[in-house]
Amino acid sequence: MENTKQKKYTHAIVGGTFDHLHAGHRALLAQTFAHTEQITIGLATEKLTQHKELAQAIESYHKREQYLRSYLKATYPDKDIQIIALTDMFGNSLTDQTVDAIFVTEDTYPNAEIINKERETRNLLPLVVEIVPFVFGTDKKKITSERIRAGEIDREGQNYFDIFTVQKILTLPDELRETLAHPIGRVFSDMQAVVKAYPDSLFVSVGDIVSDSLREEGTTPAIQVIDLKTRRHALEKADHHEGLTAQNPAGTITAEAVQAYKAALEKYMASQVTQTVIVTGEEDLLALPAILLAPLQTVVLYGQYEQGVVVNEVTEEMKKKVINLLKKFS
Repeated sequence: MENTKQKKYTHAIVGGTFDHLHAGHRALLAQTFAHTEQITIGLATEKLTQHKELAQAIESYHKREQYLRSYLKATYPDKDIQIIALTDMFGNSLTDQTVDAIFVTEDTYPNAEIINKERETRNLLPLVVEIVPFVFGTDKKKITSERIRAGEIDREGQNYFDIFTVQKILTLPDELRETLAHPIGRVFSDMQAVVKAYPDSLFVSVGDIVSDSLREEGTTPAIQVIDLKTRRHALEKADHHEGLTAQNPAGTITAEAVQAYKAALEKYMASQVTQTVIVTGEEDLLALPAILLAPLQTVVLYGQYEQGVVVNEVTEEMKKKVINLLKKFS
């Protein structure tokens, strides 16, 4: 492929979903802007995104466009930029004869080849194809919107699991006990109201009673984290459960328990079969890693004594809140 790193193009195009605009997107845009006078950004519509992994967690077209425009205005205020809605891969590549280059990643390079083949049938010159390298996260894997939606990383590529690899046991400090004695989510008085408020959601339940209550309402959790006790008393049905097991002493979050939950989550996402994590010790604090590692829009439930069911819809903001709490553990 021609080396054009120093060349300025008249009009370059770049396309994508730009969901949860991240470091990889920013690098792609930076390389494009560095080599062109004019740029057209094709923003994928729902028609193109509906079959992507975890499509239900993709931001709306309006939100993605709004965030992209805000970022571009702040970062490239003097650039000639046009954003168009993509309903197919071609955008303006076959109709605007000023376009002379396309910027892609290795993943989207095949689309550029298809575009150039179609241009050839129309007697148009091929576009110069510039491949922009991936940006990698702390786990040495490429940063993608899919991984953000899956709850694995944040927009900068920080892997959420990293916090549990530094030490094997995180211990709840005394100064946080009062904070965590209060619900960190929305409180419902009964499970029926929860199921009604979050129809068709992926549920993760932390606690035996909460897990059983969810089933009684006709909804099976994707993952249940239980210790076969309620208020520290053994349950009669304790021998009826099978699943991954882990040690997690009271007042702690162990890497072992978090790894078991992570494994259960991966098994569920691959099989869509309910997974169980059985804890020896106490599962209460495992609501925090349950939120942190879950895909976006997952609903994590736990019980709050004499208050009801605490509901946390997993968002990027909620994950940040959990990280800030976990950083205070010793």
